[in-house]
Amino acid sequence: MCKCCERIEFWGNEKSDYVDHKLFVKLSQYGWRKGERKTKGKQATTITTRAYNLKYCPSCGIKIKKKG
Repeated sequence: MCKCCERIEFWGNEKSDYVDHKLFVKLSQYGWRKGERKTKGKQATTITTRAYNLKYCPSCGIKIKKKG
């Protein structure tokens, strides 16, 4: 189990007043031209994916076990 898996497990098993909760991921990639300051809003390109249910660790690929 990697550090990313440990963090995901902590988020997914956190005690709360909610009946059920899920983890979702949304990925964004920003690109800047060479030599420009990397400030948000000044990027040359932006690629964003839709939110999806997190089933596998993005770092090591192990399937995430849901308790409950």
